[in-house]
Amino acid sequence: RQRELRDVPPLASGTFELLANEVDWWAKLRMNCILLNVAYAGDPVTWAQWKRVVIPEITRRGLLLGLGEHGSYGLFLPPGRYGADHPDWYCEIDGQRIPSFQHPQHGGLLQFCTSNVAAVDTYIENFVAFAQANPEITVYSPTPSDGGAWCQCDRCRLVPVADCYLALDNRLAAALRDISPEIRVV
Repeated sequence: RQRELRDVPPLASGTFELLANEVDWWAKLRMNCILLNVAYAGDPVTWAQWKRVVIPEITRRGLLLGLGEHGSYGLFLPPGRYGADHPDWYCEIDGQRIPSFQHPQHGGLLQFCTSNVAAVDTYIENFVAFAQANPEITVYSPTPSDGGAWCQCDRCRLVPVADCYLALDNRLAAALRDISPEIRVV
């Protein structure tokens, strides 16, 4: 049984203490996994607060600690870091590469080009580096953005979206298994 923390009220100091107290209640309700939204890990200050206040309470109670939800693609393949030099790593929509996870005209969400080997390798390397730096996390849910468009390049459009997604997650799971057999990709 899992409790997802994705819509936490404004993250102020008191919020973290409140969450730390609630973890005890969730354990008594027989929750066995707490899944934190991946966006929390994208902000170093916020992530440091999670690691200092809430995560120790989760692990102290023997609960599994997960990280995921929508948005992991942007966290581990940030366009601000790679987009200018590698626009081919991102979605091609209507014949144009968009080095972003959001369409510039209509704001729709995007995935990345999962047929680009260098993009996938970099995404996985960054994900693995994060997992190594955060060994307390043993459950990962690398979920694509809801309703986000998938790449339409010549290679990607030949493969069903479900197959692209499954192949990416299987490669990620294999790489994480090399770190620890305890890590789950869900």
